[in-house]
Order: sequence, then structure tokens, then C-alpha cells
Amino acid sequence: ILLGQDKNMISKLYNYLLEFELVEEIVKGPMIVWARNFGYNIQLEEWEEIWQRNLSITKSVSYKKNLYKMIYRWHLAPSRLTKIYPTANPTCWKCKTNHGTFYHLWRTCPVIKIFWIKIKTWLEEITQVGLEWKPELYLLGIFRKDYPPKIKYLIIHILTAIRISLAQ
Repeated sequence: ILLGQDKNMISKLYNYLLEFELVEEIVKGPMIVWARNFGYNIQLEEWEEIWQRNLSITKSVSYKKNLYKMIYRWHLAPSRLTKIYPTANPTCWKCKTNHGTFYHLWRTCPVIKIFWIKIKTWLEEITQVGLEWKPELYLLGIFRKDYPPKIKYLIIHILTAIRISLAQ
């Protein structure tokens, strides 16, 4: 197919094609697991937005670390600790009844659900804005509705501080 004198043409073309970042390459395991937990996909643009916002919103290392740990699911849940330490108890630390997966620990645990409802109510009182009840807002800071920039900024900081305290 390729005619010419350059014997390395195929290697050069192959290496050139390897340099392109395809969308499939960018979608990592944690993004797929989040989509499975939420029951719907988070668009690549939304992932890029929270990543860029995390870089620019504050200099605080604990804020940045918290979001990275949430995106990549680095917090060690009881079910994951059981894989590392076979004698560890895999049940949730909070409700002490269900299997303690990462998503259960942060969202579906009955004790945590009550906590997040209180936080939602409190944030609505502070901001005078009705908040959506979507897990991606509270866990990753992804907004589905349009909010004024100052309100968004306040919500992001409060939710990040809450996630940091929950992780303690």
C-alpha cells in the first residue's frame, strides 16, 4: 500500500498513531465504576471540568487530595480492607449491617443518607437555592443545574470540607 524509498515508513506511521490520545484511552477504571454506581455515565467534559477546577480552586493540599481520593476511589472501604487483611470485618463502619463497599460508605449507607440529607438542607438554608439530590454533586462536585458562580464556589468548598471530615 505504501510506496516509497523510506523503509521505516510503517514504523514512523505506527509511532505517530500511538501519540494520539483517544477518548477510549482517557476513560479509566474509576470513571467506569462511578458510572456503574450512579446508573448513568458522567461525560468526559465533566471529568475534565472537575479536574481543572481542582487544580485552580485552592492551594490547599487536603482539598486537592480529597478530590483525587474520591475520583480514583482511594479511600479504603471495609470490603477493600478485607482483601488486604483477610481477618478484617467487611461490614460498614457506620450502619454495621451492610457490606462496606466504597459507594455504600459514601452514599447508600442509611446513616450516611441521613447525614447527606441534613447537609443538603443546611446548604439550601445557607445559599437560599434548591439543590439537586444527585450523588455526583455531593461526592465529586459535578453540578447538573446552573448556579451563580459564588454559590457554586461556596457549595464546592463546604462539600469538600464535609468529605474531608467524613474521611477522618
